[in-house]
Amino acid sequence: MRLKPIEKSNNAIKIRLAVITFLIVGAIVFNFIWMSRKDAREENVLGNEIETKKPTVTPIEEKMKETMDEVAARTGDTAGSVLGEVTQTVIDAATQSAETITDFVFDNTIGNLVEQIEKLPEKQQEEIKKEICE
Repeated sequence: MRLKPIEKSNNAIKIRLAVITFLIVGAIVFNFIWMSRKDAREENVLGNEIETKKPTVTPIEEKMKETMDEVAARTGDTAGSVLGEVTQTVIDAATQSAETITDFVFDNTIGNLVEQIEKLPEKQQEEIKKEICE
């Protein structure tokens, strides 16, 4: 009996080729997934530089800021003006009060003294005037 050589069937070759192709494609897909997860993990690590986007300022926000600055400037000017007027009013009131107090003190002290001197006889009035003037 003769031995027949084992023939390789076309089906076996196709199966091997499909398995090898599947393994290569699987390795590529696995590598792609592994790298994307690695990038995600690196973003969560402290110490890595992360780009932060600066918030953009819209024209409305700029206009609001300008308006707020203008209102603050006007408020400061108005406050300064009001403070100046209040200060002047206080100074005027203090001056008027001082004059009123001076008049009151004079009328109640020296005024009464002069009245009492005028009630004295002529000779005593002259002596007091002489003593005060010297």
